[in-house]
Amino acid sequence: MPEQIVFGATLINAVGAGETFTNILPENANRNPYEQLFKDMAVTPGTTITGLLNDINLLKAIESENIKVQYFDFDGMKHEAYRSYVYRKQLEEELENFTKQTKANDKWVYDFCCSRNHALSKELKDRYLSISLLQKTYEEFEKNTGRAIEVMDSIYANMQLDNVNSRVNYFRSEVMPEVKGFLKELRHAGNLLNRYPQDSFSTKLDAFLKEEYTYFDGATLFNDQFSHVSVVCQSTLQYINHCIITETGNVLRVQETS
Repeated sequence: MPEQIVFGATLINAVGAGETFTNILPENANRNPYEQLFKDMAVTPGTTITGLLNDINLLKAIESENIKVQYFDFDGMKHEAYRSYVYRKQLEEELENFTKQTKANDKWVYDFCCSRNHALSKELKDRYLSISLLQKTYEEFEKNTGRAIEVMDSIYANMQLDNVNSRVNYFRSEVMPEVKGFLKELRHAGNLLNRYPQDSFSTKLDAFLKEEYTYFDGATLFNDQFSHVSVVCQSTLQYINHCIITETGNVLRVQETS
């Protein structure tokens, strides 16, 4: 079966919980997605979703003035910066609609494959459920990462001593315990690193969890410590995405046997 089976939904917005796959829809079982869905597909949905997310984040940065520009390009035309809100909302609606359609397509592929080989139905459902749970893990830590970066940005945006003191204290006492708590669970309880081993990430994660950073000593911000937090957060998101891609490959192998 074609490689395009690896949908954007399984890579970035995993299909819903296991109950989504309980019943095979007859209309899906009786039409071949490999003849209809993939025939004219030039770009995988994963690429489309990634592009939309990148554009939305860029427009958010312009809207919040984290990126200070007078103009930005959109669809080949130049627009004034204050219009970023309009196009951000437009892209968010497009992303929502595209994601819904991609999930429906995933369901279609699942139903078709399982209708051809009922023996694989449970395994395929379990694989899709694993992807969904991994995606939820990704989304949860993405929120933690976003919060950490937002607070770090607020520290550097106003270097007045009172602001730095209050924001660093908040970062140290509220933000980082959540980030580290998530990472410890990922390392010790989640068993992800046993199921999807990656030595380089394990080493980086273990070293970070042992660190007890101060971030600020009353006179100096320790930029390298904040940078290390950013690097570890991004590495963690990359690792979880690696797990999703690995599990998606497992789905592909099961579907190929159907």
